[in-house]
Amino acid sequence: MSLWSSLLGFQANFLALLLSAGSRWEPLACALAAGWIIWQLTHRAMTREIALLAGLTLLIGPLADLSLAGTGLVTYSSRWSAGGLPLWIVMLWGCFGLGLRQPFGWLLSERHFYCWPAVALGAPMAYLAGARLGAAELGEPITVSLCAISASWVLVFATLKITARRLRRPPLVPQE
Repeated sequence: MSLWSSLLGFQANFLALLLSAGSRWEPLACALAAGWIIWQLTHRAMTREIALLAGLTLLIGPLADLSLAGTGLVTYSSRWSAGGLPLWIVMLWGCFGLGLRQPFGWLLSERHFYCWPAVALGAPMAYLAGARLGAAELGEPITVSLCAISASWVLVFATLKITARRLRRPPLVPQE
């Protein structure tokens, strides 16, 4: 799958999930995102590294959002929930986790120092866009919410980068 088709697929799901949050179209957007995730899993070469990173993203991403919601820093719009979080958030993390090879692989690269500012600034901007589209409400004062979102994403990415580095490292003992 090309970089552009992966990026367009992610962006289409991102917008569909945000725009449908809390509306009668939310289940349809979640079903389409689930279909895209299944298509990604079955129609592209999935390395062990990407599968583990996607699974880890699907685990820790929603936990980060659950902590933001639990503290009242973010309130999500939804008609459907999974474990206390809107299903559309879980689907969004699933789409994002599968994008860690393409189009977001550069974020996990050890060569690129600019991934940290991109994560620290990009995540709050995405949440702010989601709030403007009606998918969520940010707690007051808004700067505290945005800083907490930034910090949570930096922690998620630190975990993903450390895991990616360890998965790329050859084993210490040769395997027979």
